[in-house]
This record gives sequence, structure tokens and C-alpha cells, in this order.
Amino acid sequence: PAEINRISSLVSLEVRSCPKLETFPKGELPSSLTSLPVWDSRKLRPLAEWHLDRLASLQEFSICGGFPKLVSFGDAEHLFPSSLTKFSIARFPSLKSVFKGLNSLTSLQHLSLMNCPKLQVLPCHKLLDRLWHLEISGCPHLRDRCLREKGEYWQRIADIPCVEIDGSYVYKQNPE
Repeated sequence: PAEINRISSLVSLEVRSCPKLETFPKGELPSSLTSLPVWDSRKLRPLAEWHLDRLASLQEFSICGGFPKLVSFGDAEHLFPSSLTKFSIARFPSLKSVFKGLNSLTSLQHLSLMNCPKLQVLPCHKLLDRLWHLEISGCPHLRDRCLREKGEYWQRIADIPCVEIDGSYVYKQNPE
């Protein structure tokens, strides 16, 4: 609806399989949103045009499918509000990097990267240091780089309390 931003009590909005949806009205969503999952809406304009950074209450954002040729989220550093605690991305077949847009997420605790077979790069140390949970599934380049004590990224993720790779939990310290 054209005036969706006036629904001040809306805290969760799920956009699922909307093949004709191109954008949200004037890029405005209700400022009360805390959760926004977006699934298989292939015509949506680039994330930079969504103005998600204006949603100061947004804690969880996930995007699944769509943008089959997208290689990177680009150079925008403030795509999302710093209030995000959970970010998930899945089913982007050409995506190689997402992380410039995530570097300013000072509250992020959970990062989920799934079914992005060309994804090759983890975010900066600063972001990884804040994580409590990192989930990687269906991202073979990252899986190989994150192998316990063998992968080139192991030292970067070694202090994250919970790492899940392809459905198996990897803990850094042996449980007693």
C-alpha cells in the first residue's frame, strides 16, 4: 500500500514471492519494523534504493533469492541501520561479496550466508569480532577457507563462539 509507512504498530513484514514488486512506496517502510524477510522478489530495485538505513528499530533482515546476476552489493557502506542484530542472505548464484555494506553494523551478532556458491570473501575483522554466531552453508569457497586450523580464514573466525558450516557446528574450544 502507498501509505504503508503510516502503520506505526507494524513490527514484522515478510515479502514473499512478489514477482511484480519493484520498490516500496518512495523507499519508505514503517519505522517501527524490527523484522524484514524478503523472499524471491526478483524485480526489486537495488538495496541502496530501499533506504533501510532509516529503520532505526530494524533488528533482523534476510534476503533470499532474486538478483541472479548480482555480484556485489556495491560500494554503499550504510545500506542497513546499525541496529541490525541478525543478517541472512541466501540463494544468490553470482554473488561474490556483500561486506562493504555490513561493515557499519555495530550490533550484528548473527550472520548467515547460504547457497551463494561464488561467495568468496568474509567481512572485515571488526565485524567478525562482534559475532556470536556465523552460519555458512552452500558456499564452497568460504567453506574451504574456514576449515578448522587449515583454512586461511580460520584465525579470523576462531573467536566466534559458534560457527556452523554446512550443517555441522564447529566449536573453537573443546567442551569439558
